[in-house]
Amino acid sequence: MTWPLAFLGFLAVTAGWVGIPWLSHGFASFAYHGEPYHPHASWLLMGISTVVAVGGIYLAYLMYYKKSISADKLAEKFKPLYNLSLNKWYFDEIYHVIILNPILKFGSLIWKFDANIIDGTVNGIAWLTMLWSDIKMWIDKWIVDGAVNGSGWIVRKIGNGLRFIQNGSVQFYVLFTITTVVLFGLWKFEFTFISDNWPTMTIIFIIGVTVLAILTKMITNKENGDQESKQEN
Repeated sequence: MTWPLAFLGFLAVTAGWVGIPWLSHGFASFAYHGEPYHPHASWLLMGISTVVAVGGIYLAYLMYYKKSISADKLAEKFKPLYNLSLNKWYFDEIYHVIILNPILKFGSLIWKFDANIIDGTVNGIAWLTMLWSDIKMWIDKWIVDGAVNGSGWIVRKIGNGLRFIQNGSVQFYVLFTITTVVLFGLWKFEFTFISDNWPTMTIIFIIGVTVLAILTKMITNKENGDQESKQEN
């Protein structure tokens, strides 16, 4: 670390001499094409800066090499200047307050906007889409399919209830037709007995038709059995 500091110190001492007025415009002759503009030299400013630099070097010599001046006492005597120099003129603090903290706060604000507004909008649309899909699935399952399946179930139950009437016997069909015509005729001509006892007569008719269907089915099965026996013989 010593040699880099020594090299930087050498440049600090000698680099400024390149631009002195009496060295044929110094470094300016390399930086410009043609004749550059050269302001008049400020001898007062150069003198003050030289005195300050030499004074600082001499003060450091007395403090750290000769030890004739106590650095601690000098720091205590000029404490505000010492603290200002120790904290690097508070450049880091000023940088954090003026530049870094506003940038961080602005970045946090942008992140919240992205997370809550943009992502919230996208996620909200996705949630609404899923909700609408669930509603449509529920309607399709319980209303549409329910209506279709319910209709099929009702038709199947009615068919099962009326299956016994379709027994294949012509005699039963003829009897059922005649009975229906007779009852319709009685209702049409409004017989007093039938009109006053219509529910009872309806029940009797249903029971009679059912019994007749069962008997007809038994007779038909017996006849079919007899025919099969004759064919086997």
